[in-house]
Amino acid sequence: MEQISRFMRYASEEKLRVLIVGAGQGGEALLRALHNEMAISIAGVVDTNPDAPGIMLARSMDIPTASDWKEFFAAGKIDEVINATGSAAVHEKLTQEKPEGTDLVSGAGAKMLWMLVDKHIRSEEYLRLSEIKYRTLTEQIPAMIYIAALDDN
Repeated sequence: MEQISRFMRYASEEKLRVLIVGAGQGGEALLRALHNEMAISIAGVVDTNPDAPGIMLARSMDIPTASDWKEFFAAGKIDEVINATGSAAVHEKLTQEKPEGTDLVSGAGAKMLWMLVDKHIRSEEYLRLSEIKYRTLTEQIPAMIYIAALDDN
């Protein structure tokens, strides 16, 4: 039933409200990757370290931050919590304290998500560098370049 509800949210274009817990390297990468996703709204970022990289990034993006997730739970507008800390103790506390109907991505699921995001970021960087090389090459060649497709497209 819950899967159907999520599908209906995507179908209706209502954004999934996500809270990221843990703003170290993994939390920062998740924030960067999810920030511009059309189906996701970052409700906030939580970390006990006020100078964590993800906290600083969230502030620069005008995304609410806190040192305690209870502030966001009290507001009651969280669909998904991503535990980016990797801590089993944090997972246990989130499991006990998260509001009813709020999903928790933690442990292996959070690690897999972080790895996918990291791979995506690396792919984007590789593409960016490849475009720079191609542009530099084509701009520096003193000859004309013509690109044609064999199928007339």
